[in-house]
Amino acid sequence: MAYTQYSDKQIDKFHRQKYILHLEKITKNLYKMLRYENSSQEQFINRFNNLQKSLLKLKAVELYTTHHKEMESYINTLYQKSQAEDFVLEDIREVELANLNRLQKLKNSGRYKKDKHKQQYKDY
Repeated sequence: MAYTQYSDKQIDKFHRQKYILHLEKITKNLYKMLRYENSSQEQFINRFNNLQKSLLKLKAVELYTTHHKEMESYINTLYQKSQAEDFVLEDIREVELANLNRLQKLKNSGRYKKDKHKQQYKDY
C-alpha cells in the first residue's frame, strides 16, 4: 500500500467541498422540518442543534459564491433565533420557508444564463 502525499490545494478543496455539502444538508433538513406540520418545536430545535454542532466541528472555509455566503449567513441567523427564549416555530414557519425558497432561487439563477439556452426556450 503506497502512501500518497496530498497537496495543500487538494486538502483545501476537500475541506471546502465537505463544508459546502454540509451547508446544503442543513438547508435541506430545515426545509423538510419546516414543511411538515407534524414536526414539533422541540424536535426542530434538537435536530437543528445537532446539525449546527456538526457544522462547527468542520473546518470553516472562505466561501466565494453569493449563494454559499447567503446560505451560511441564513443558517447562523436562524440558529440564533432558535436559541432565543421567545422562539415559537409556528410563528416563523412560513417566513422561513419563503427564505429557504429564496435561497434555492438564488442557487438556480445562474443555470440558464447563456444565450443558447434562451434561444432554446423562445420556441416554446
